[in-house]
Amino acid sequence: MIGPQNTSVKTTLGPLLRRFFHRDHTTFPMDAVIGAVTYVHTFTRYTDAGAEARAARIFGGMHYDFSNEAGARMGRQVVRGMFAKGFFRRANDSARD
Repeated sequence: MIGPQNTSVKTTLGPLLRRFFHRDHTTFPMDAVIGAVTYVHTFTRYTDAGAEARAARIFGGMHYDFSNEAGARMGRQVVRGMFAKGFFRRANDSARD
């Protein structure tokens, strides 16, 4: 089984983007190619995409929920640390993080 670090990358993007843009609502497509078929899924929240990534790891048989939870926890710690150290700060940001 792949460790929680794999899940943390996928589930960290939602909180990171939400914090950077100061919002969770946005519409964006993601696609997946399976065989010769391309599937496009449109999300309206960054966190929904992360939740779907977590579910896909379980349904795909790659992780158990406890591994996803550990990865998500690790990812949240990374995001907090990155913002605490000043990564991803925009030029017009105030101290609202």
